[in-house]
Amino acid sequence: MVRYEVDLLPQAIAVGDFNNDNHIDIVASNQDYLGTISVLLGYGNGSFARKTTYQTGAQPQGILIGDFNGDNQSDLIVANYGVNESLSIFFGHGDGTFTNQTIMPSPRTPIFGAVYDFNHDGCLDFIMTFLTDRMVSIYLGHGNGSFSIPMTFSAGYSSYYMTLGDFNNDNQIDIVVSNIEYSGVSSMSILLGYGNGSFSAYQTFASGISPDAIVTSDFNGDNNLDLAVVCPSSNSTKILFGYGNGSFANPISYATGFRPFGLCLGDFNSDNQTDIAVVSLFSDGISIHLGFGNGSFTTQIKVGSNITGSDIRAADFNGDGRLDLVNANWGGTSVGVFLNNC
Repeated sequence: MVRYEVDLLPQAIAVGDFNNDNHIDIVASNQDYLGTISVLLGYGNGSFARKTTYQTGAQPQGILIGDFNGDNQSDLIVANYGVNESLSIFFGHGDGTFTNQTIMPSPRTPIFGAVYDFNHDGCLDFIMTFLTDRMVSIYLGHGNGSFSIPMTFSAGYSSYYMTLGDFNNDNQIDIVVSNIEYSGVSSMSILLGYGNGSFSAYQTFASGISPDAIVTSDFNGDNNLDLAVVCPSSNSTKILFGYGNGSFANPISYATGFRPFGLCLGDFNSDNQTDIAVVSLFSDGISIHLGFGNGSFTTQIKVGSNITGSDIRAADFNGDGRLDLVNANWGGTSVGVFLNNC
């Protein structure tokens, strides 16, 4: 693993090609005193340029990537859940640089989000969860970098992470949200999409204690989307098989490191099956669960040393056709790039 300096307390990361050179770049949100994001441009050989820093609001968290103003360049939206909670928009120039932030006030504490054209008008929209509220909000894009007044939907308290997918096979995008209940009862919620930017009333289902980051894929090959979610309180990753009607089976548990916090999917051993990578706040190494394609996974395989983190992403950083990993080194000042030698 090679570490690259960002700013203090990197929390979330995202990957994309910000300078149109066909090499993967990295952006990290940093929860230092001022609040920043760090952009690291990739050289395509697994190494990266020194960081470029941009000011955000207080305590930035989730990062969204998309072309929000219709110029065919990647822009960024950052959720700031600290004092004077807000959303920061950075418009990309296509050369790896961005404008200074444009601030959108937020009525609540935004935490994570996702990007999609929810109303099928050709303009990207985004959805956001709010740490201290029972809501998710949809911001419909106008295609010029501006957005409508958000539409709010109840989702469960406290709404934290989310993933998108067609979970009831009606060709419309639905939302699954992880809810951390301070009462000790945890769940996930599903909101079924109507295809016009609106959603059904949420329904909850069992998830395990304190569900956090969620990802979706068809793990068992039945053409229905399933879920994987990390649960820090039980030091585990849960797999929930989808029935294709918007409901899910009870979770199956796999042990991870201590306090798992981020996960991502990819084929890490080149067997054409989906695997899971998990990074933990207080555990040394990345936990890899290799998938068999039938819905089952290996017990954790620890990869690397001196690795802890709050977020993890997979991409091919050195152009060898194999997925590599980058994690946010929680509590430090760097992101770690781990090249795949399998």
